[in-house]
Amino acid sequence: MPHLRTFDEITRLHRHGGFADEVTQAVQEVIEAVTLTGGKGEVSIKLKFERFANQTGGAVKLRDEIATKIPRQPADPAVFFVTEEFTLTTEDPSARTLPLRTVDEEAGELRRQEA
Repeated sequence: MPHLRTFDEITRLHRHGGFADEVTQAVQEVIEAVTLTGGKGEVSIKLKFERFANQTGGAVKLRDEIATKIPRQPADPAVFFVTEEFTLTTEDPSARTLPLRTVDEEAGELRRQEA
């Protein structure tokens, strides 16, 4: 009967290798996000051991929790202007209006655009 003494031995056998696979995937996701965003990431592993109820032998349950903190790319900010009434607008209220003209494509004439 093999004796599992090292962390590596225990984690490779836990959940038939599924635990090690999930940790590897979590590490890859964090590395990718850190590389792309320049932020900081984290992988936390928690192993919980519990003795079986009503058992005098040495059997224990092993449960795991794998948590990640993946940096996110911040969303681009939007720019708004504040009006005299303290509402938001996308047009700068202090900017002057330009006298824009449209071209009548059929006649080839310029016309003033009505405000």
